[in-house]
Amino acid sequence: VLNVAPAEVASAIRTVWASLWTRRAALSRRQAGIPHQRAHMAALIQEMVVPDLSFVLHTVNPLHRRPQEVYAEIVVGLGETLASAATHGSPYRLVCDKRSGATTTLAFGNFSQALQTDAGGALRRRTVNYSRVDLSRDAGSRDQLGRRLAAVGRFVEEALGGPQDIEGMAAGDRIWLVQARPQPGLA
Repeated sequence: VLNVAPAEVASAIRTVWASLWTRRAALSRRQAGIPHQRAHMAALIQEMVVPDLSFVLHTVNPLHRRPQEVYAEIVVGLGETLASAATHGSPYRLVCDKRSGATTTLAFGNFSQALQTDAGGALRRRTVNYSRVDLSRDAGSRDQLGRRLAAVGRFVEEALGGPQDIEGMAAGDRIWLVQARPQPGLA
């Protein structure tokens, strides 16, 4: 639940807790073999950052299981576009070498809309003009972001002692990390 006014915090927490029992969550637990009675929910309350880009990193490339590569999916605006799976389209996809920072672009983003905040702080869906997005226009921008994400992935993986699934965002020249958890599916 994004951009919550202080008076609406209790309602937002109830919404988060209720999401434990959505159809998608229940089916995901069943597929993973997790009994419903073992499922628990927490709510994270943090300051809203208005990002230019949001990303998910896997510190081991899940496509080829290469531990020396970070795999990144990136969208314009808020990460809800990636996390919710409610918007049709594809993110930018980069593979970044953890040691050299060398970046390979696998795909360009093509979500027609991005979730962003307006001047008053309200959430709005806006049409993305990819001709104005540096990642679409400039290979140097993709390389620079790829090197930074490779360094972030390497740092978090080393700090937490294993492969990680990381969510974060870029706002101006700053990178913000929202969460990290062990990367699934690497047995």
